[in-house]
Amino acid sequence: MPARQAGLGVLLGCRAVSALDVTIMAQLAPPAGLLDLDGHLDLVGDPFSGAVIDQGRIVLPGDPGLGACPRPDSENTWEK
Repeated sequence: MPARQAGLGVLLGCRAVSALDVTIMAQLAPPAGLLDLDGHLDLVGDPFSGAVIDQGRIVLPGDPGLGACPRPDSENTWEK
């Protein structure tokens, strides 16, 4: 039985994850009633840019696909 039919709320949340993960979850956010998607804000050296939080609202990037992109200045590269 789906959560809503059982009278339960739906929460999307995260812990310490990258902006890539938050961007993916943010695209699944509309059916959720509660969101906790700020796990990437304290991540030092996040290798991705993506969704941002602006005045309490999640703003998805305008780039193609998911919109998340590798940061060119990141120490984490795929070529190492």
